[in-house]
Amino acid sequence: MGSTSDVSLLNLYYFNSAYGPREGEEEKKVLYYYPSQTDVETKIKNVGLTEAIIKFTDTFNPSKPCEALHTQKTRQIIHQAEPGFWAVMTLLVPTINKTKDGQDYTEYQNDDVNDSVYLAVLKQCHLMFQLFNGNLTCLADNPTQIKNMLDQFYSRFIPTLKLQHSDLLDIFAGMQFLPLDANTFLHVQCLVNKVEASFPTVHSSAILFNDQLVWSGIDPCDMQLIFHYLVTNLLPNFLETEIEPSRPRVVGRYVTGPATSAVKDELSCSSIPRLFLSSGQNVYLVVYKSMNATSCLLLDSYSTPTPEFFRRLDAFLGSRLAQISEELAASCSKSSIQSPGSSSLGSSLSPDSPKFIYYNTLNRATKSTIHLDGRKCGLVSVSQELIKLLGDVHSDKERLKACSEVILKTKNDSWVAGKFANLREFYVVLNTKNANLIEISDEVKRMCDLHLKSIFFTD
Repeated sequence: MGSTSDVSLLNLYYFNSAYGPREGEEEKKVLYYYPSQTDVETKIKNVGLTEAIIKFTDTFNPSKPCEALHTQKTRQIIHQAEPGFWAVMTLLVPTINKTKDGQDYTEYQNDDVNDSVYLAVLKQCHLMFQLFNGNLTCLADNPTQIKNMLDQFYSRFIPTLKLQHSDLLDIFAGMQFLPLDANTFLHVQCLVNKVEASFPTVHSSAILFNDQLVWSGIDPCDMQLIFHYLVTNLLPNFLETEIEPSRPRVVGRYVTGPATSAVKDELSCSSIPRLFLSSGQNVYLVVYKSMNATSCLLLDSYSTPTPEFFRRLDAFLGSRLAQISEELAASCSKSSIQSPGSSSLGSSLSPDSPKFIYYNTLNRATKSTIHLDGRKCGLVSVSQELIKLLGDVHSDKERLKACSEVILKTKNDSWVAGKFANLREFYVVLNTKNANLIEISDEVKRMCDLHLKSIFFTD
């Protein structure tokens, strides 16, 4: 076995055919292109080819635009981001360099690239752009401004993409909820109510603990994007600065907003992220962290927050959020002690123990024992082959009826199962040899009852 390469980004571009309708104006269609150093002729050629593919496939199914183009070496993902605006991402497929009869050759692993996964990644890219910049259609009369906004956003966003770690969770783009007992949840709710009552400019808010959502009053569509931004980008970067030895220890600290020194010394506030919600409202994003708890506040944008506001909020929230963090930590410890026992087909502490992914379409809740963290660092408890099979099972779901079950067996005697009912999806990986189909189906049902009691309903 020779060297290998992971899936990687070849290019990403936006175009709108309406901006260059005449011959000789093709360059005007291109609104953004990565890599930026690509020559103009290549940009025009690639955009023109994509236009031709879209028009050609439109003759077969006008209601469903072409979403993927397969070649031996590349995979092109096409997404109509907004009316008239197209986003395109081209991937280099993974390769394995091999030797046969003394000759070196490259084998392209096309089956390792799941169209649904990377289409979801591209859609998520544009949704994140909209969250921080608004809709392109609102700026349709100003292509120069559109180009500047796309360039500013993607110059920072593309380096954060982890395409080699993309999988089924990218399709869901869900949120991990922290299960709580009634008393702890009530205390969190009381803190949220106190904050919103004491600071009228707070439009809505959410509380996170260790990258899990505890409570949210934000619209789920918006919270889904904000959660992804916090967990995979903002909070990890903030943590790197927090662990610096020279950093002073404080009860709480602003992740977005003024630095602690600016609050105390009445210096001018640093720039605060501005978000464009799905409702059409503009808000400021203020994130405050104390210990392992994070408060996410959306402030009405009709007035810019002042240093006095941040001083008051810091004094009000610091110790209270720290207390909630300690209570949440105690609740999690108690829950882990009282968690259900191991599976009948293997110890839950064993590397071969059953693993699962759960997704609820209604509230976008996800739960995974396959992924060891939510930051897309590639920390998974099963092989990449099984990760890819989970994506394939999800693709099969699209052609099956609403309530169904799929079970696959691999060459290595592992089992992959998918159970779908009531807008909920449950995927299981079982490393169980000498088991039959009935035993596997019974184990999947038992795991539903064990881990998702009162959540996953089936007949």
